[in-house]
Amino acid sequence: MIDVHDLHIWTITSGLDSLSCHLLIEEGCDGQAVLQRAIDLVETRFHIRHATIQIEMPHIRHGEMEV
Repeated sequence: MIDVHDLHIWTITSGLDSLSCHLLIEEGCDGQAVLQRAIDLVETRFHIRHATIQIEMPHIRHGEMEV
């Protein structure tokens, strides 16, 4: 993995947290394997079971949000 960006974590209701982020991975990496590992890590380390994670490659990625 190269980068994590557009990371957002919030509470939906008491005891139910949610996460969304973009993961930039290297060309040739197995995106589905990276996604599964990220889902597992978010759940085991942070106890977040509701996650939306977008995998991006260097040649196809969203621009970063400017705030």
